[in-house]
Amino acid sequence: MTRLHFQQNLEEVKHKVLRMGSLVEVIVDKAVTSLKEQNLELAKTIVEEDDKIDAMDLEIEMDCMKLLALQQPLAKDLRTIATALKIITDLERMGDHAVNISKITLEIGKEPLIKPLIDIPRMAKIAQEMIRLSLDAFVKEDIELAKKLPRWIKRLMIFIRRSLMNF
Repeated sequence: MTRLHFQQNLEEVKHKVLRMGSLVEVIVDKAVTSLKEQNLELAKTIVEEDDKIDAMDLEIEMDCMKLLALQQPLAKDLRTIATALKIITDLERMGDHAVNISKITLEIGKEPLIKPLIDIPRMAKIAQEMIRLSLDAFVKEDIELAKKLPRWIKRLMIFIRRSLMNF
């Protein structure tokens, strides 16, 4: 009975990580959209969204700590919890970056941009796809999907290099 309860709690942690990742995808999209469109109202909403991400980070971390302290997981389950803790740290940081983008948007205001934003939205789309693939691989425990991620990273790095060369 206790093991079943543990597995249910572990699945709930996975689903919370997935929800947090979905929110991060949305906030990154909103931040880049606010910058591209110079939408100051949208930029202001990003901070509120980041507060939700921060709260989710703390909640998931507490859930993981409870599982570690009360259930003493071994092997695969321990790796899953450790991975969840690493993922939420990265997701929270991505949310912070979205806030930084929105702050820049607010600083720029309605001043004309030096050049049209083309590369930043493209990079954001690649990053969002990487988030989606990573979370799918984690939740589904899909090793083959996880192996595809280095190609996405390489694609993003090539795109960044090309963008910097054109700057």
